[in-house]
Amino acid sequence: MDASNPACENYNPCWDKVAVSADFEMSEIYNFVLPEPLEQFNPDVAFRRSKIGFRPTNFVWADTSNYTFTWHLGREIINEPIFTRDFSDTKLTSENNILISLVVQKKSYSNCYGPGNSRDSTSKFIKLVDGPCQYLTHGDFKVLFDGEKDSVIIGVRNWKIIGPPSQGFPIIDTCVFGESDIQYIGFDRTKSKIDTFFYANDIQFNSKIYIQGGGYSGEPYSGIFEVNPIQMTVKGTYSINSSLTNQPSFRFNGRKIN
Repeated sequence: MDASNPACENYNPCWDKVAVSADFEMSEIYNFVLPEPLEQFNPDVAFRRSKIGFRPTNFVWADTSNYTFTWHLGREIINEPIFTRDFSDTKLTSENNILISLVVQKKSYSNCYGPGNSRDSTSKFIKLVDGPCQYLTHGDFKVLFDGEKDSVIIGVRNWKIIGPPSQGFPIIDTCVFGESDIQYIGFDRTKSKIDTFFYANDIQFNSKIYIQGGGYSGEPYSGIFEVNPIQMTVKGTYSINSSLTNQPSFRFNGRKIN
């Protein structure tokens, strides 16, 4: 009995067909191409006031010929499946929670879909943030590292450092994009006390950080830090730049606590 096999009694010609969906994703778009193997499009729920990209969920270019896409963004109507808009002007107006809608229509009628399933529409709000401290990736997290029995609290901060604090330079707690670096607190489990890294220039989104590392000793690199924006769970995996032959690697799971 195989619904996909025409020779079977229970054959269903619609076995692999799904109803039309207008669900879509939004992503911050950087002004430069992110280094491989990083994803260029990173779906999220909040964004800096800059370029944002929009595309249908699970989008495949090969599927576009049989569909029409109609986006509604304010008074603007866009008929492309994928597009980008710059929201930098909202820095002056403080406009937020901007409504955007997508209507998807399947061109050719199919009995598999039926009249009610050949068209779909979805609306969402574009949430804009004014600084990295409003990102979900900023804050404190209670996590359990692989191989450890007790959970610990780690942190991610966006501080402005003009010189080594050990030499008397101040730590400036700033939430201005472009004026701070990312600091990882408690990420190096090889140390007996909390550690803080003052020079991380990684790629940060609302719910994801690509941990690149800059070559400093004791700095995390080659990893990713992710927060689930719905469940507020967190996970991370990365290595620590070390003089050891085998670079220490860590993995954790937990939740955001503030």
